[in-house]
Amino acid sequence: ISALLFQNGITPKSHDGLKTKFLQYFIKAGKIDVEYQIVFPPDRLEQESDYSVVVDFKEEDVFPLIYKVEELNKILINHIKLGK
Repeated sequence: ISALLFQNGITPKSHDGLKTKFLQYFIKAGKIDVEYQIVFPPDRLEQESDYSVVVDFKEEDVFPLIYKVEELNKILINHIKLGK
């Protein structure tokens, strides 16, 4: 995601900025399907992982993301190769 944003002249200053810019310029703009916004965990999970030493993620929270992340990686690589 960072590489795609950078290639398009977008340089967020934080992880939250990266998320916001990706959603704004690629998901909401229709360049990447809205179903891929799922790769960003709910704020609750993100805060737990950022501020806790040990986080116990539930399989049902994580497992569906694995395939979506793999699919999204292929889409991102394609966009980068095509210079989109």
